[in-house]
Amino acid sequence: MTDKAIARRRYLSERGVQNRLRELYAKLSIDIDQIVDERWGSTYSPRSRAISIAMQRGLINADEVAREDEALQQWLQRENALPS
Repeated sequence: MTDKAIARRRYLSERGVQNRLRELYAKLSIDIDQIVDERWGSTYSPRSRAISIAMQRGLINADEVAREDEALQQWLQRENALPS
């Protein structure tokens, strides 16, 4: 999701979202810069790395991700962003 979409869904400012993400990346020891592989270019965004590291460390699990995805789909439908 974009910062703007997260802000709208969580009732935050975009700056608030960016600050929270920056704090999360610091706690997970993730560089803000994307990880670059010479063969593929930018392969991982900091958000992708955060999810991967959090799952590896047991901070979140697949069930939590599935529940949040369902909640997101419901929110998108209420916001008329997805067809019913």
